[in-house]
Amino acid sequence: MPKTVLLGDDVTFACKATGVPTPNIIWQKDGVDIAIGGHYSLSHDFVLTVTNVEKDTAGNYRCLAKNPQSVAKSKIAKLTVNNPPGSCDFEDGLCDLRDVQRDDDFNWIRQKGHTPSIHTGPVADHTLKTQEGHYMYIESSAPRSQGEIAILQTSWMVLNEDKCNISFWYHMVGDHVGNLELTKRTYVYDKKEKKYRLRLCVD
Repeated sequence: MPKTVLLGDDVTFACKATGVPTPNIIWQKDGVDIAIGGHYSLSHDFVLTVTNVEKDTAGNYRCLAKNPQSVAKSKIAKLTVNNPPGSCDFEDGLCDLRDVQRDDDFNWIRQKGHTPSIHTGPVADHTLKTQEGHYMYIESSAPRSQGEIAILQTSWMVLNEDKCNISFWYHMVGDHVGNLELTKRTYVYDKKEKKYRLRLCVD
């Protein structure tokens, strides 16, 4: 049965097999035996648990039951991993993010592999962990000047809770590289004045 989860979720696959002698159970992903450890754990009843799924965790899963008499294979269960709301891995563009074209001095750039400046940018992205994976970066070398800013902005999100948690991976290397600043803009409804007020929070 296919399964769809969000990036960072956990997912389980069950496998039941009987036979004489009692068969050994092996789990496979895309036809390759899974080494238990890291994201993968196996219970005593052969339930495979995949924790904190990433993009490369997606694929076709199945179990094999083996004994000296025969080998039995389960049907394939396809695992699809989607980005949670408000997240982006930049593989298909900027998702619901946008590079602000005004109120700043220069722009963010979608990049893969090395950055033009030597010994500053990453050699790979965090999602695919290869030079084919994409990320967003800003060039802090010339012609950039100290104090200039570039803004990357999310779309407005409606939250069901008062708290908003954000996490991201970043890479900052070099002398005088500047600062990375996170600003949260929140519209709060003022019941007394019956209108919304803008609240800013800077980290």
